[in-house]
Amino acid sequence: MDMFEVSPEQLHLMVKQRLLAFFTRGDPSGVLAPDVVAAAAHLLRTTSLSAEGPPDEVAATVAWVHWIRWQLRRRDDERGTDFQVALELFGRLASVDVEWLPFELRPLYAPPGEGDRDPRLLSARAEALLTHSLASEDEAALDEAIELLREAGAAGPDWSVLVEANLGAALQIRHSRKQDPADLTEAIDLLAHAVELSPKDAVRLSNLSSALAARARSSSSAADLDEAVRLVGLAVEVTPPNHPDHPDYLSNLATRLVDRFERGGMVEDLDHAVDAARRALACADFSHPNRHLHMSAHSKALMARFERLGTSNDIDEAITAQRANLAATAAHHPRLPAAKSALGIALAKRFDHLQVMDDIDEAIGLFDSAGDSSALGAALTQRSRRSGDVADLDRAIATLSRAIDDKRRKGVPRDAHEDLNNLGGAHLGRFMRIGDSRDVDDAVDRLRQAVGAAPEPLQRAPYLSNLCHALQVRHEHSGRLADLDEAVQAGTLAVAAMPGDHPYRIGYLSNLALVLRTRFLRTFDEEDIDRAIAYDQEAFATASASDPERPRLLSNLGGALATRFERNGGQEDLEAALAALREAVRTTPPGHPTESVHLHNLGAALATRYERNEWMPDLDEAVLHLRRATRRGLADHPERARYLSSLGAALGKRYAITRTPEDAAEAADVLSEAARMDSAAASCRIDAATRWCSLAAEREDWPTAVRAAETAVGLLSLLAWRGAEQADSQHRLRRFTGQARFAASCALQSDSPARAVELAEQGRGVMWSRLLDTRADLSALRETAPGLAARLDHLRMLLDAPARPSSIPSPGRSRGDTAPPDRSTLAREWDDSVEQVRQIDGFTDFLRPLGIDRLLSLGNEGPVVLVNISSLRCDALILAEGRLRVRPLPTVTEKELVEQANRYLGSLLDVELAADVVLEAREAFDSGDQSWAAITAYTTARDELHRFQTKRETVLASVLEWLWDRIAEPVLADLGFVNTPEGEAWPRMWWCPTGALTLLPLHAAGHHADPDDGPRRTVVDRVVSSYTPTLRALLEARLRAQEASGHASDERMLLVAMSQTPRQEPLQAVRQDIDVLTSALPGRLTLLENADATWDAVKSGLPKHRWTHFSCHGDQNVLDPLAGGLTLFDKTLTVGDLSALSHRGEFVFLSACKSATGSPRMPDEALTMSAVLHYTGYRHVIAALWSIADDAAADVARLVYRELVFEGVLHPEKAAHALHTALLRLREDAAAPISSWIPFTHTGP
Repeated sequence: MDMFEVSPEQLHLMVKQRLLAFFTRGDPSGVLAPDVVAAAAHLLRTTSLSAEGPPDEVAATVAWVHWIRWQLRRRDDERGTDFQVALELFGRLASVDVEWLPFELRPLYAPPGEGDRDPRLLSARAEALLTHSLASEDEAALDEAIELLREAGAAGPDWSVLVEANLGAALQIRHSRKQDPADLTEAIDLLAHAVELSPKDAVRLSNLSSALAARARSSSSAADLDEAVRLVGLAVEVTPPNHPDHPDYLSNLATRLVDRFERGGMVEDLDHAVDAARRALACADFSHPNRHLHMSAHSKALMARFERLGTSNDIDEAITAQRANLAATAAHHPRLPAAKSALGIALAKRFDHLQVMDDIDEAIGLFDSAGDSSALGAALTQRSRRSGDVADLDRAIATLSRAIDDKRRKGVPRDAHEDLNNLGGAHLGRFMRIGDSRDVDDAVDRLRQAVGAAPEPLQRAPYLSNLCHALQVRHEHSGRLADLDEAVQAGTLAVAAMPGDHPYRIGYLSNLALVLRTRFLRTFDEEDIDRAIAYDQEAFATASASDPERPRLLSNLGGALATRFERNGGQEDLEAALAALREAVRTTPPGHPTESVHLHNLGAALATRYERNEWMPDLDEAVLHLRRATRRGLADHPERARYLSSLGAALGKRYAITRTPEDAAEAADVLSEAARMDSAAASCRIDAATRWCSLAAEREDWPTAVRAAETAVGLLSLLAWRGAEQADSQHRLRRFTGQARFAASCALQSDSPARAVELAEQGRGVMWSRLLDTRADLSALRETAPGLAARLDHLRMLLDAPARPSSIPSPGRSRGDTAPPDRSTLAREWDDSVEQVRQIDGFTDFLRPLGIDRLLSLGNEGPVVLVNISSLRCDALILAEGRLRVRPLPTVTEKELVEQANRYLGSLLDVELAADVVLEAREAFDSGDQSWAAITAYTTARDELHRFQTKRETVLASVLEWLWDRIAEPVLADLGFVNTPEGEAWPRMWWCPTGALTLLPLHAAGHHADPDDGPRRTVVDRVVSSYTPTLRALLEARLRAQEASGHASDERMLLVAMSQTPRQEPLQAVRQDIDVLTSALPGRLTLLENADATWDAVKSGLPKHRWTHFSCHGDQNVLDPLAGGLTLFDKTLTVGDLSALSHRGEFVFLSACKSATGSPRMPDEALTMSAVLHYTGYRHVIAALWSIADDAAADVARLVYRELVFEGVLHPEKAAHALHTALLRLREDAAAPISSWIPFTHTGP
């Protein structure tokens, strides 16, 4: 009969009969049926026709229905809906007769009176409030209950004994919500005292056990956990087997034993846990109200033992039991969703180990049907790892995001840490499939939040290990060293949190080993690779013989050993690596997701051994395995690019030996495919494109070589992405030094000189090009799209700010969504905004690499010569009078040029080192050691210095003559500069050297020993030379000339003068610079001298002055050019520091050593102090190529300012001519060595 078609009286009777069935027969089906809620609501509506509401008996019936429903399903009623309805109706009935109410609620409605502070009433009211708080999570009710119990306990010792167990339980509940350690400590003290008074009270024993277990989770106390196990074991012993609570205590015992196993790793605990869980199920039928808890403990114990021992019977038993439980759960039962989820969890666990797709498919269906968003999202991510289905990952991310939002909305964000962890895993999985950097950034952020939100160390451990892995993956994409450092920290914490033989520790060790190996490849710290191998060995040794992860562990170990071999050359490492990698491939099931990884690692190691012994069978086998690796897995997986590149490299090596056309064709195919994979890491794609280009060049297939070169050069900018730190960009670009020059040579071979210029320009100075993009003039854009211009201005400001250091959150200090955006996010927003600008008419080429049309305009003010040096050919590309012409340099080879640069740099270094020895010997003598030994050491050092200085002059003369004969003279002849100008303005030209030529004084090339009365074969006798690090830098400097404000009468010069520098030799001639500038610019100097010239003072003073002069020590860091710079009073003002400035300066004179010295390791990036000041805004820069005597520097400065300053005003536009005039005058001094004047250079328009 339809409930809604009967009279209210009949409907009331029907609902009441369902209540009676529960009270008389214990049958809950009637009150739990879905239709009873609608029927009760309909009954209330149809009987509430008067203002007084429904009759009392009807209200009581409906109230009791909801009360019983809540009692039966309180764990599944998260919102406490049934409880709230019951409480509202009972509240109305309480004013009529409290006899209508359940006993535990009556104290809530007791009328106030003289006895309302009676301990019995206080205790009863507290119990009612506890009931209410448990149903509604009402924190105020819980706090009030605790205070009432305290008051009741204070009534006397008898009452104190009676209420302390309840007070302890209440405090334990509050601790579970607020995580206040004081609550838990007090609860344990109270419960322990209660147990002391009643040592055989099972309830008190169990409660104390739970409290101690909670403290053990937060403190990792083994003693607490041991005591928790003992106490709940006693509760089992003192409870008769037929007691309804007996299975609860057995179930709790199983849970505690699993907890102890997770800390101590004793398999015996797992065996006892499984036994206790089985006994709990055996002594409680399906009608037991806590059956679901018994099932949970049973599955947890079996799954833990399955993970530890790999015994499939355990997981099968868990699944069988959960199936039986699900089958016995009625269709309308409130615990049906939980039963579905429990079975799904067991199936997902089995899939994790056995990779049977039916298991994960069924699990996903169960989670979906149960509405379990958290488990569904995690399972979808699991399935995607095997299937590669991006749709699963999309759905997982959406599902888990909703689950987290729901928990935050419900006010329980503390429960979201597992969802955050799973969401991080889903984002990471999607990144590894499609390569969108947003996903890997989101993965790292979510995992950091999970670590911070997890309240217990053991909960944090897997999140830390996952964070370690995510950071390592992000490093592979972005090259951030900070990611590796944080990953090592996270991985180390994860490993430290786990007991020695805990099964999870194996995976944590493996993750940590991988990130240590990766960091070794960046820093070459031997300790990292040794630790990585030790951890890989420990992980493999700990894994059981049946562990499905053994092939992966072997492959990781083999990879680490091969890495150490590549660095140290220990043959035993390589042989051990190959043995491990072969076993990994042999034991990997066909079609397994990791099969391609293991095949690649083996192939790569064999290729490495071929490099050592040149045994062709190794190379043939390497090709075989690498080819198989490319044919396994998904065609669009980002890692496939790495496998293709390795295969192409191996085929290219074999082609070089055998000249088999098929090898060359296949190599070209796979390398071009890898280079074009948008989802792959940029460095991997460039590596493939570079190999593709080299192969094509070897075959003299120049059109293909140019296409490959264009691909490689076009990707270089990704290595210096705005989201990366400068040091990381520097490291990544170093690997591809020379690629742009080789690309230009390929274009010349293909008879495309214009394309050669474009490629040479696009692929050099990549870091500075990024800087110029960020500092671009937006005035035209402001007129057309002011909103976009404002957005770029704002992003420019944020990107110029110092990067925020990243760190692992402490417990309870999760980084939330309100954290300011990191550099990656800002850089993506910049790129998106730039793309929007390019959609506007007239802005199609906004911030794109310069085309030949704009570059040709540079030659209108004098020839600009780009000297391209590569292993393929060397040429001067001359831009003059709107035309481009190529002057081949057939007598120049890159190899010989590098040899000349090494001779030149070696002679300079010898003098520096000898000067340091002289200084040390002099300091020893001056400090009081005036022994004959000290005197001898000083005189010997001085003699050695003189010998090296003489050698330096000889080497310099030889190198300058070589530069003239091979490069300068052919170029000048081509330009018509064949004589010294007489009675006319000197011509100007700009040199744009590349490669090792950037280290040499091309502007001073010549035969300086020629007699004065003959023709002068030197550059300084033909032209006024300037340098430009890139063609774009010169173009930008000329554009800035249009913005110059002329010679403002209020312009001042900043003079940084360091005659006395801590831990450095005094510079006596600095006083001459001060005197010269004080005289030349009276009243217009801002002097920062010695102790006043601090890092902060100088950096803040630079933007306020358009003219600047540095007179101080300078140095270059060959290994880290960004760390070189100018030595101030407190620290060095580095190249990296200055790159953060944006300043429209006009002129800077760097009277400091090595201020124009480039890096031999990255010559095309122009990482010098002069270049950085030029790029950041100073149009004209005068600097020195090497260490100079301070008196020589002072002489040059005096002569330069004599030409530059007129009537107290500096004329920066004359800088090049002023320096040229000064150098000619200094050269006239026959006593002056050549090294005293040729180091000085001018950079600018």
